[in-house]
Amino acid sequence: MLDFDSIWSYVFRRKESEDSQALRVLGRALVFDDLSRSDLKKIYRIIHKRVYKNGEIVFTAGDPGVGMYVVWEGNVAVVVTDVDSGSEQVVAHLGAGQSFGDVALFSNSQRTATIKAMSPTILLGFCRPDLMNFINSNPILGNKILIRLLTLAGSRLDITNQQLSEAKKKLTEQKALLASHGRAKEESGV
Repeated sequence: MLDFDSIWSYVFRRKESEDSQALRVLGRALVFDDLSRSDLKKIYRIIHKRVYKNGEIVFTAGDPGVGMYVVWEGNVAVVVTDVDSGSEQVVAHLGAGQSFGDVALFSNSQRTATIKAMSPTILLGFCRPDLMNFINSNPILGNKILIRLLTLAGSRLDITNQQLSEAKKKLTEQKALLASHGRAKEESGV
């Protein structure tokens, strides 16, 4: 004879375990890593789970940005297209607990890169309208998340500025080297 209580307790225990795993992954994301479990549960209510196959495109550069994602399982590649050659270059790999697309939560900008699943992947995502509704109903927590998002965006901007400055310095050095090489050729009569 079947024990239906045991079957149902197994089903609900498994669901609880999946939720706990999702909360743990959300808590590892830099956007949410300083939030309490109670706060994470509130955020989890507005999260949409998306499943992608290996090689499937999450979104493409130029698509409208509407939300952010946290990798729950699997990994994704961040791919940009080289303007000069048209070739695609993988600029980053993101795994469990890492997030992307967060700028879309406070900007109407287009996606700047293509995101491609590199294995079977599960993403947890939420969209700008969901965040705005969340802020209206949970202003303290919502503003805490916004401040965290802006802090992370500012940090990335600082890193990008530093990389740009280093690239500019290298370019200046290369130009000087080419110019001196050209002068050396002229002086030697070549």
